[in-house]
Amino acid sequence: MVNRIKDFDELCLKAVEKAKQHEPLKLALACADDPYGLSALCKAADMKLIVPILVGDTAEIERIASEHNIDISPFEIVEEKQPHRAAAEAANMVASGQVELLMKGKVGAIEFLQAALHSSVGLKKDKRLWSHIGIYWPQWLSRFIMITDGGVVIDPDLETIPHIISNAVQVAGVLGIEQPRVALLAAVETVYPSMPVAMGGAVISKMADRGQIKNALVDGPLSLDVALSPDAAREKKVTGDVAGRADILVVNKIEVGNTLCKSVFIFGRARSAGLVVGARQPIIMSSRSESADAKVNSIALAVLLAER
Repeated sequence: MVNRIKDFDELCLKAVEKAKQHEPLKLALACADDPYGLSALCKAADMKLIVPILVGDTAEIERIASEHNIDISPFEIVEEKQPHRAAAEAANMVASGQVELLMKGKVGAIEFLQAALHSSVGLKKDKRLWSHIGIYWPQWLSRFIMITDGGVVIDPDLETIPHIISNAVQVAGVLGIEQPRVALLAAVETVYPSMPVAMGGAVISKMADRGQIKNALVDGPLSLDVALSPDAAREKKVTGDVAGRADILVVNKIEVGNTLCKSVFIFGRARSAGLVVGARQPIIMSSRSESADAKVNSIALAVLLAER
């Protein structure tokens, strides 16, 4: 039985222990003129998790580092002034085997993903779906929750949502959650034919009952309060394996997931991490506004997920 990781501090310690078994992984930071990203790389390098390579406008990277008192002198810099070309160069470095991990810096998510997903790059793993998973540790909950997908799949349907769940289950396994509880979010807990998201939640829940979704307990539709609060589930008389105890929250639109993710760390001040899963290696992708701590957490989680 795998022990459940209790928080991000323990996750980072586990990543350090894994890293001791091999050489540190090489990581390419695309558009590296990012103070939070540079700070995170310095800390992760000190922890011997990674060997950073900075890709972008050298003069701007050095200016940002100097302005924020970040010592980047040990790091290699690959010159590429244009953001889309820097993202493509960093992605190509992973595809060619020069580095193991790819991380988004000061570049928009769409531009970054367009570079990483381009057919010429070769980061795709068979026909596996890519999806974004936000991992959070809210103090009031005192455990991890995952939110998906707030970053890649714009409008998931009945075919893609099981793959999104599968990607999140993989991450849950690294966190020591062997059979995660998955809530398919909606505004209600009752199946209404007039509400497509509620109908979709019911269908996917039944797919899980029939064994079409593996290694997870899946229920839906569930509202957010019922998914996370045992008191709300009790009050609304919603029973089952997931109600009040969800580990993974699955949304039906990218804007819902994106807003929910940002609400958790802005309003709830939750510690966080963010990855894109489904590629040949996990891709580190959190919001440009997230802290260096969040980016270190993301690097640590990617190290635990990475294939060597």
